[in-house]
Amino acid sequence: MWQAIVKEPFLHFLVLGSAVFALYRWAEPKPPPETDVVLVNQALLSSIRQRFEAELRRPPSNAELVGEIKSEVRRELLYREGRALGLDQDDVIKRRVAEKVEFLAADLAHAAPIEERAVREAYDRGRQKYQRPKQISLRQLLFSADDPERAKRQANQLYHELEQGSIDYDRARARASPTLLPAALERADAAELARSYGSDFAARVMRASETGWLAPFESGFGVHVVEVTLVRPSGPLPFDEAREEIRLELERQEREKNRQKLYERLRAKYQVRVESVGVPGLEQAL
Repeated sequence: MWQAIVKEPFLHFLVLGSAVFALYRWAEPKPPPETDVVLVNQALLSSIRQRFEAELRRPPSNAELVGEIKSEVRRELLYREGRALGLDQDDVIKRRVAEKVEFLAADLAHAAPIEERAVREAYDRGRQKYQRPKQISLRQLLFSADDPERAKRQANQLYHELEQGSIDYDRARARASPTLLPAALERADAAELARSYGSDFAARVMRASETGWLAPFESGFGVHVVEVTLVRPSGPLPFDEAREEIRLELERQEREKNRQKLYERLRAKYQVRVESVGVPGLEQAL
């Protein structure tokens, strides 16, 4: 019986047809997986616009919209690469996964330490960029603002005594109000003075052109009596002082180059499909 079935021509035709169909399905060209396509459409555009307006309370300009879409596409590409590398197991937020890919790429592509010659060449090319700000060294006494008129009288009296040399700084401190403000600063620029004492104090002290006691002046803390003990004018920063700043800047530039190379590689790997969203210049930017 089985021998008769095996010899049956219809069975041969059925087996051969199935084999040909399977071969055709195997050889048939497959469309690229949809996961390799990043879609820029009206839904994405609306989402970006809503987020922008919620954060800045105004609609984006065309240039800002193009920039936001470009950033979103970049983030999506990095996110997908992160998923391919398995970096999304602990993070569900797309931004974090994208950042992890960028940091990983920067680590893997980390170049050799910046050579001293390269640092020196960067300094020679941009000497005008490397300027030392004006710096002031000082010590100060404060009279509390609780009683402004009394504070002014006490500050003026002590200022005259200090100028005449009839009292030294240590004895003068005992007559000033207790304060948590720094009693002294060394080689502070305007930014450091503002952080320590406030912007009004910094503006007044930075006008000093020579050492000595400054006439009492007010700030939000009270009335100050300040002795300027050093004035260091602004000027070109020597190479030895600029070296570390330059090296860090060169390293930052190198990391940025690596990030850009990564983005360009991913941009070639994935498709970015832009539907009719009506944003001038978007396709060229992406």
